[in-house]
Amino acid sequence: MTSSKTRNVPAIGVVVAVLCCTMQQAGAQAWFAGACPSPAPVAYNAALLTGTWYEVRRYDFALETLAKCVAWTFTETTTGTLTANTVITRLFGSKTMTSTLTRVTGSTNADFNFRITKLPGLLTGWFKTLNMKVLAVNADYMILWSCSPALLKNSQLLWVLTRSQAPPATVITGALTTVAALGLNTNSLITVSPTC
Repeated sequence: MTSSKTRNVPAIGVVVAVLCCTMQQAGAQAWFAGACPSPAPVAYNAALLTGTWYEVRRYDFALETLAKCVAWTFTETTTGTLTANTVITRLFGSKTMTSTLTRVTGSTNADFNFRITKLPGLLTGWFKTLNMKVLAVNADYMILWSCSPALLKNSQLLWVLTRSQAPPATVITGALTTVAALGLNTNSLITVSPTC
């Protein structure tokens, strides 16, 4: 007679395999009908992109669930390649996600191959590479965006980042107006407190 513990082992294995296969898409939580839109990235400018930025709005992102505040620090490691250390703060502490943004070969724009390389507490190496574009950047705000096509729909990531930890309402309004002007959905944006 087979024990119930023995019978559950294959079932648990299947669940783990399914979770591992689907986790690559876990970060992309905002789904929209149709093909990916095609807003153009801005020109690559390391001086504008590097330094610390604070999230004020974003699409749902599983790795930031229940985050109170999130800060991104971009460093240019080689020409055209950025490392992003993203500190995600929740009620009981914070964790740092490390990502690389490598400019797409042949591009002079802020058009990157984005990959999470380190996330404490979770397996590394299974995060897929996404195309990530900077759609707008100035002294006050940056708009980061990615879109992955699927059958009859697409999944998008979008972050609105501000240079100031406590930006005036005019900066946030200007950034949201830019998002709308790019043809992207503003109704799906989640408000993120830039201060903890």
